[in-house]
Amino acid sequence: MKAKLIMLISAALVCVNAFAQPPKPETGVFMSTDQGETWKPAGEGLPGDLNISAWTVARNNAAFITTFLDGVYRSFDGKSWDRIGNGLPKDIVAEAITVHGNSLFIGSHAKGIFVSHDNGKTWKEASTGLDNMNVRCFYSQENKLFAGTEKGIYASENNGASWKHLTGDMLINNFEEADGVLSAGTNRGTLRSENRGGTWGWASADSVFVPTPPPTFRITPASPPMLLAPWKGIFRPLRENRPFQNGGLPANMPFNRILVTPFGILVSQKGGGC
Repeated sequence: MKAKLIMLISAALVCVNAFAQPPKPETGVFMSTDQGETWKPAGEGLPGDLNISAWTVARNNAAFITTFLDGVYRSFDGKSWDRIGNGLPKDIVAEAITVHGNSLFIGSHAKGIFVSHDNGKTWKEASTGLDNMNVRCFYSQENKLFAGTEKGIYASENNGASWKHLTGDMLINNFEEADGVLSAGTNRGTLRSENRGGTWGWASADSVFVPTPPPTFRITPASPPMLLAPWKGIFRPLRENRPFQNGGLPANMPFNRILVTPFGILVSQKGGGC
Protein backbone atom coordinates (compact mmCIF):
# COMPACT_ATOMS: atom_id res chain seq x y z
CA MET A 1 0.00 0.00 0.00
CA LYS A 2 1.32 3.37 -0.96
CA ALA A 3 1.65 5.47 2.18
CA LYS A 4 -0.26 8.71 2.48
CA LEU A 5 1.67 11.57 4.01
CA ILE A 6 0.33 14.50 5.97
CA MET A 7 2.66 17.24 7.04
CA LEU A 8 1.72 20.56 8.59
CA ILE A 9 4.76 22.70 9.20
CA SER A 10 5.17 26.31 10.22
CA ALA A 11 8.02 27.53 8.07
CA ALA A 12 8.37 30.67 10.15
CA LEU A 13 10.92 30.39 12.96
CA VAL A 14 9.35 30.83 16.39
CA CYS A 15 11.08 33.63 18.27
CA VAL A 16 10.13 34.36 21.87
CA ASN A 17 11.34 36.84 24.45
CA ALA A 18 11.58 36.88 28.22
CA PHE A 19 8.04 38.25 28.52
CA ALA A 20 6.31 35.56 26.47
CA GLN A 21 8.37 32.40 26.64
CA PRO A 22 6.50 29.07 26.73
CA PRO A 23 7.56 26.26 29.06
CA LYS A 24 10.61 24.29 27.99
CA PRO A 25 9.20 21.66 25.62
CA GLU A 26 9.54 17.94 25.90
CA THR A 27 11.09 16.26 22.89
CA GLY A 28 10.54 13.06 21.00
CA VAL A 29 8.32 11.23 18.54
CA PHE A 30 4.85 9.94 19.40
CA MET A 31 2.59 7.56 17.46
CA SER A 32 -1.15 6.97 17.27
CA THR A 33 -2.71 3.81 15.84
CA ASP A 34 -6.31 4.93 16.41
CA GLN A 35 -6.59 8.02 14.19
CA GLY A 36 -5.27 10.38 16.82
CA GLU A 37 -7.43 9.34 19.77
CA THR A 38 -4.42 8.32 21.89
CA TRP A 39 -0.65 8.70 21.56
CA LYS A 40 2.38 6.74 22.75
CA PRO A 41 6.15 7.42 22.61
CA ALA A 42 7.74 5.95 19.47
CA GLY A 43 11.39 6.92 19.65
CA GLU A 44 13.38 3.76 20.38
CA GLY A 45 16.83 4.20 18.84
CA LEU A 46 16.52 7.98 18.42
CA PRO A 47 18.75 10.43 20.33
CA GLY A 48 17.22 11.85 23.48
CA ASP A 49 17.57 15.50 22.45
CA LEU A 50 15.97 15.01 19.05
CA ASN A 51 16.00 17.89 16.57
CA ILE A 52 14.03 16.75 13.51
CA SER A 53 14.46 18.67 10.28
CA ALA A 54 12.28 16.56 7.95
CA TRP A 55 10.69 13.15 7.48
CA THR A 56 8.96 11.12 4.80
CA VAL A 57 7.61 7.67 3.92
CA ALA A 58 9.12 5.68 1.05
CA ARG A 59 7.22 3.43 -1.34
CA ASN A 60 8.13 0.32 0.67
CA ASN A 61 6.48 1.92 3.73
CA ALA A 62 9.75 2.69 5.50
CA ALA A 63 9.73 5.99 7.39
CA PHE A 64 12.79 8.25 7.33
CA ILE A 65 13.79 11.05 9.72
CA THR A 66 16.52 13.59 9.07
CA THR A 67 17.97 15.63 11.92
CA PHE A 68 20.03 18.79 12.14
CA LEU A 69 23.03 17.24 13.89
CA ASP A 70 22.36 13.54 14.47
CA GLY A 71 22.14 12.10 10.96
CA VAL A 72 19.41 10.08 9.27
CA TYR A 73 17.17 7.40 10.79
CA ARG A 74 14.89 4.73 9.29
CA SER A 75 11.98 2.74 10.73
CA PHE A 76 9.82 -0.04 9.34
CA ASP A 77 7.28 0.00 12.17
CA GLY A 78 7.31 3.57 13.50
CA LYS A 79 8.35 2.36 16.96
CA SER A 80 12.07 1.65 16.62
CA TRP A 81 14.64 3.48 14.52
CA ASP A 82 18.09 2.70 13.11
CA ARG A 83 20.68 5.27 12.10
CA ILE A 84 21.71 4.99 8.45
CA GLY A 85 23.87 7.09 6.17
CA ASN A 86 26.75 5.25 4.49
CA GLY A 87 28.17 7.83 2.07
CA LEU A 88 26.82 10.90 3.86
CA PRO A 89 29.27 13.38 5.42
CA LYS A 90 29.66 12.79 9.16
CA ASP A 91 28.91 16.43 9.88
CA ILE A 92 25.91 16.72 7.55
CA VAL A 93 23.07 18.98 8.68
CA ALA A 94 20.10 17.54 6.80
CA GLU A 95 17.26 20.00 6.17
CA ALA A 96 14.94 18.14 3.78
CA ILE A 97 14.12 14.65 2.53
CA THR A 98 11.81 13.39 -0.22
CA VAL A 99 10.98 10.39 -2.36
CA HIS A 100 11.28 10.84 -6.13
CA GLY A 101 10.61 7.79 -8.26
CA ASN A 102 12.49 4.93 -6.63
CA SER A 103 15.09 7.22 -5.07
CA LEU A 104 15.48 9.15 -1.82
CA PHE A 105 16.91 12.67 -1.80
CA ILE A 106 18.34 14.62 1.13
CA GLY A 107 18.90 18.37 1.07
CA SER A 108 21.55 19.69 3.42
CA HIS A 109 22.99 22.84 4.90
CA ALA A 110 25.96 24.03 2.80
CA LYS A 111 26.64 20.56 1.35
CA GLY A 112 24.02 20.31 -1.37
CA ILE A 113 21.99 17.22 -2.23
CA PHE A 114 22.56 13.50 -1.70
CA VAL A 115 20.65 10.60 -3.29
CA SER A 116 20.06 6.97 -2.36
CA HIS A 117 18.85 4.31 -4.78
CA ASP A 118 18.77 1.45 -2.24
CA ASN A 119 16.26 2.58 0.39
CA GLY A 120 18.78 4.66 2.33
CA LYS A 121 21.55 2.09 2.74
CA THR A 122 24.09 4.07 0.71
CA TRP A 123 24.22 7.67 -0.49
CA LYS A 124 26.13 9.70 -3.07
CA GLU A 125 26.34 13.39 -3.84
CA ALA A 126 23.94 14.75 -6.47
CA SER A 127 24.68 18.48 -6.49
CA THR A 128 25.92 19.28 -9.99
CA GLY A 129 24.80 22.85 -10.67
CA LEU A 130 24.02 23.70 -7.03
CA ASP A 131 27.44 24.85 -5.73
CA ASN A 132 26.90 23.20 -2.30
CA MET A 133 24.30 25.73 -1.18
CA ASN A 134 21.64 25.25 1.50
CA VAL A 135 18.79 23.04 0.25
CA ARG A 136 15.68 23.56 2.37
CA CYS A 137 12.83 21.67 0.67
CA PHE A 138 11.80 19.52 -2.29
CA TYR A 139 8.79 19.00 -4.52
CA SER A 140 8.47 15.89 -6.71
CA GLN A 141 6.60 15.65 -10.01
CA GLU A 142 6.54 12.66 -12.36
CA ASN A 143 9.71 13.52 -14.28
CA LYS A 144 10.96 16.59 -12.46
CA LEU A 145 12.30 17.26 -8.96
CA PHE A 146 12.31 20.81 -7.57
CA ALA A 147 14.70 21.97 -4.87
CA GLY A 148 14.06 25.06 -2.77
CA THR A 149 17.35 26.67 -1.75
CA GLU A 150 18.76 29.81 -0.17
CA LYS A 151 19.16 31.19 -3.71
CA GLY A 152 15.86 30.34 -5.33
CA ILE A 153 14.31 27.36 -7.11
CA TYR A 154 16.28 24.67 -8.92
CA ALA A 155 14.99 21.67 -10.89
CA SER A 156 16.35 18.36 -12.12
CA GLU A 157 14.87 16.31 -14.96
CA ASN A 158 17.44 13.49 -14.77
CA ASN A 159 16.86 12.12 -11.25
CA GLY A 160 19.31 14.51 -9.62
CA ALA A 161 22.25 14.03 -11.98
CA SER A 162 22.26 17.79 -12.65
CA TRP A 163 20.29 20.87 -11.58
CA LYS A 164 19.16 24.02 -13.38
CA HIS A 165 18.34 27.35 -11.73
CA LEU A 166 14.78 28.37 -12.57
CA THR A 167 14.07 31.61 -10.73
CA GLY A 168 14.84 33.90 -7.86
CA ASP A 169 17.63 34.73 -5.46
CA MET A 170 15.54 34.36 -2.33
CA LEU A 171 15.05 31.87 0.49
CA ILE A 172 12.56 29.14 -0.43
CA ASN A 173 10.61 27.80 2.56
CA ASN A 174 8.39 25.16 0.99
CA PHE A 175 6.31 24.09 -2.01
CA GLU A 176 2.55 23.52 -2.28
CA GLU A 177 0.33 22.43 -5.16
CA ALA A 178 -3.43 22.93 -5.31
CA ASP A 179 -5.88 23.15 -8.22
CA GLY A 180 -3.07 22.86 -10.75
CA VAL A 181 -1.08 25.77 -9.30
CA LEU A 182 2.35 25.12 -7.79
CA SER A 183 3.32 27.68 -5.14
CA ALA A 184 6.56 28.36 -3.30
CA GLY A 185 6.66 30.18 0.02
CA THR A 186 9.67 32.51 0.23
CA ASN A 187 11.07 35.19 2.53
CA ARG A 188 9.78 37.80 0.04
CA GLY A 189 6.28 36.49 -0.59
CA THR A 190 4.65 33.71 -2.58
CA LEU A 191 5.79 32.51 -6.00
CA ARG A 192 3.25 30.77 -8.27
CA SER A 193 3.48 28.62 -11.37
CA GLU A 194 0.51 27.60 -13.50
CA ASN A 195 2.54 25.40 -15.89
CA ARG A 196 3.98 22.81 -13.50
CA GLY A 197 7.00 24.88 -12.56
CA GLY A 198 8.01 25.92 -16.06
CA THR A 199 7.71 29.63 -15.31
CA TRP A 200 7.14 31.49 -12.05
CA GLY A 201 5.62 34.81 -10.99
CA TRP A 202 4.72 36.58 -7.77
CA ALA A 203 1.26 36.06 -6.32
CA SER A 204 -0.80 39.25 -6.37
CA ALA A 205 -2.01 40.77 -3.13
CA ASP A 206 -5.55 39.54 -3.82
CA SER A 207 -4.28 35.97 -4.09
CA VAL A 208 -2.49 35.90 -0.75
CA PHE A 209 -4.61 34.22 1.88
CA VAL A 210 -2.15 34.19 4.78
CA PRO A 211 -0.84 37.07 6.92
CA THR A 212 2.49 38.80 6.39
CA PRO A 213 5.02 37.50 7.15
CA PRO A 214 3.24 34.28 6.26
CA PRO A 215 3.49 31.14 8.35
CA THR A 216 3.83 28.52 5.60
CA PHE A 217 2.00 25.24 6.01
CA ARG A 218 2.06 21.95 4.13
CA ILE A 219 -1.01 19.72 4.31
CA THR A 220 -1.87 16.48 2.52
CA PRO A 221 -5.24 14.93 3.44
CA ALA A 222 -5.57 11.69 5.35
CA SER A 223 -8.71 10.02 6.62
CA PRO A 224 -9.91 11.83 8.61
CA PRO A 225 -8.08 15.13 8.02
CA MET A 226 -6.49 16.57 11.15
CA LEU A 227 -5.47 20.00 12.40
CA LEU A 228 -2.19 20.47 14.25
CA ALA A 229 -1.83 23.44 16.61
CA PRO A 230 1.87 24.33 17.13
CA TRP A 231 2.88 25.16 20.72
CA LYS A 232 -0.40 23.62 21.95
CA GLY A 233 0.13 19.89 21.45
CA ILE A 234 -3.51 19.65 20.32
CA PHE A 235 -5.06 17.86 17.35
CA ARG A 236 -8.60 17.93 16.01
CA PRO A 237 -10.15 15.90 13.18
CA LEU A 238 -11.77 18.39 10.83
CA ARG A 239 -15.31 17.01 11.05
CA GLU A 240 -18.65 17.78 12.73
CA ASN A 241 -17.57 20.01 15.62
CA ARG A 242 -15.42 17.31 17.18
CA PRO A 243 -13.63 18.60 20.32
CA PHE A 244 -9.91 19.22 20.55
CA GLN A 245 -7.87 16.21 21.65
CA ASN A 246 -4.36 15.37 22.75
CA GLY A 247 -4.82 12.10 24.61
CA GLY A 248 -1.43 11.02 25.92
CA LEU A 249 0.57 13.92 24.44
CA PRO A 250 2.74 16.21 26.61
CA ALA A 251 0.89 19.50 27.09
CA ASN A 252 4.02 21.65 26.72
CA MET A 253 5.47 20.07 23.58
CA PRO A 254 5.27 22.38 20.53
CA PHE A 255 4.08 19.87 17.92
CA ASN A 256 4.39 21.26 14.41
CA ARG A 257 5.11 18.14 12.37
CA ILE A 258 2.77 15.25 11.60
CA LEU A 259 3.31 12.19 9.41
CA VAL A 260 0.76 9.53 8.46
CA THR A 261 2.32 6.12 7.83
CA PRO A 262 0.88 2.65 7.17
CA PHE A 263 1.62 1.73 10.79
CA GLY A 264 0.18 4.81 12.48
CA ILE A 265 0.36 8.59 12.84
CA LEU A 266 3.64 10.08 14.06
CA VAL A 267 3.99 13.53 15.60
CA SER A 268 7.01 15.49 16.73
CA GLN A 269 8.46 18.97 16.69
CA LYS A 270 10.53 20.68 14.02
CA GLY A 271 13.78 22.31 15.04
CA GLY A 272 14.07 26.05 14.75
CA GLY A 273 15.17 29.16 16.58
CA CYS A 274 15.73 32.88 16.35
